[in-house]
Amino acid sequence: MQVVMLHFVTTFYPTLHLGTKAAIHNAYEAWAGVTPFNLIYAGDFAVCIFFYLSGYVLSTGYFIKQDRSVIISSSARRYFRLTIPVLVSCIIAYFLLTYGLFYNKKAVTLTLSHGWLDTFYRMKPDFSYMLQEATYYLYRNGFCAYNRVAWTMRVELWGSFLVFGFLFLFGRFKYRHVIYLLLALVYLRGYYLGFVLGMLLCDLRINKGWPGKGPKTGSYKLGTAVMLCFGLFLGSYPYAKDILWVYKPILQVSTALNASPYTFSHMIGAFLTLLAIERSQAIQGFLSTKPIAFLGKISYSVYLTHVIIVMSLSCYLFSVLIEYLSYNAAVLITFLATLCFLIPFAYLYYRLVDGPSISFTKKAYNRIVSRGRDSRAEQAAG
Repeated sequence: MQVVMLHFVTTFYPTLHLGTKAAIHNAYEAWAGVTPFNLIYAGDFAVCIFFYLSGYVLSTGYFIKQDRSVIISSSARRYFRLTIPVLVSCIIAYFLLTYGLFYNKKAVTLTLSHGWLDTFYRMKPDFSYMLQEATYYLYRNGFCAYNRVAWTMRVELWGSFLVFGFLFLFGRFKYRHVIYLLLALVYLRGYYLGFVLGMLLCDLRINKGWPGKGPKTGSYKLGTAVMLCFGLFLGSYPYAKDILWVYKPILQVSTALNASPYTFSHMIGAFLTLLAIERSQAIQGFLSTKPIAFLGKISYSVYLTHVIIVMSLSCYLFSVLIEYLSYNAAVLITFLATLCFLIPFAYLYYRLVDGPSISFTKKAYNRIVSRGRDSRAEQAAG
């Protein structure tokens, strides 16, 4: 939902994220976008959390079972598990583009979101190239014109194989924590740090029982609260170049490390946030409630479809409403209508595309393995 907010804000209030002074629609935009207020739409921070969770979740099965077949199964299915939902979203975008149902070019003259809205869907529809882009070029170049948010799938795929490779080679190594440290230093300036430290958190939780479930003292809770607040503060580091003085130390540290302050701050903030959640049963309880669990279930579907919906439905609806309402009122109604459409659509996408893709890849892999075993058994019997 943070990513959804980021792209919606960049579409209708670009100054909040991009810092473009010429696109101001309200007095508060100039200052709010460079303050911790932008945590509400800190999409890159949310992506960093996603990468940490990937490292954590992808290694859970192995650390529980200590069986390399878990790694082999997951690695064999990973490309198809990621690509099938991406491909379907690109097919949807292709047909919308073919029938002229994207309205971002029209909306850019109203929102003044130049450099964002006018960069989407400028190409002529090409079904063959769309297939190539969604299945190959995306993972080579990290860009997909038919669904721009899919750039993270390149990091996700190669990060997943980083996890599988580490577990296969060092999962049983007594001193693997030294390897964690070395890899963390190697990937300190990029997104792959999330996969390494995500594995480490999972390893500590399952094999070391840390943090424990014993009584939590006042100092323990205070430390957790401070960790969470600092993590969220780092996660609020703005994209705009004009930053508040409170962010200056982050800029200085990242510059010394030759890292992007935007990415570096979000990666460290995401780690501290997840570490605080690991220490807090109260936060875990909240994140386990049915509404939050439901959003978690459809999160991949929301992620893959929301930009397509914003560039089509949202931009069209706004261009109609602005004729009758004030700018802010038109944006508010557009936002509410977008959510009312996006959540059911994402659930439908989950039921028809994302969920079946998981089942399909599991069944296909199990069938291939079963045939291989039957073939070897026949050869042995012969």
